[in-house]
Amino acid sequence: DSSLGKYIAIKHDNGIVSYYYSVCDISVNIGDIVDKYVNIATTDNSSECDGLMGYHLHFELKKAAPE
Repeated sequence: DSSLGKYIAIKHDNGIVSYYYSVCDISVNIGDIVDKYVNIATTDNSSECDGLMGYHLHFELKKAAPE
């Protein structure tokens, strides 16, 4: 959803995809393997990331589409 600004999608081994919307500076690249506790992005309290004010993050889990 482009109204939520920049986002990251992480595909997990269990067939789930986690989405992190309204992020600003993304710290990972497409194809990176991401471990637990790794900083993947930042947010800020301005409207620069997605037009909304205050620190926030939109998080969503979806079942991955079959390949």
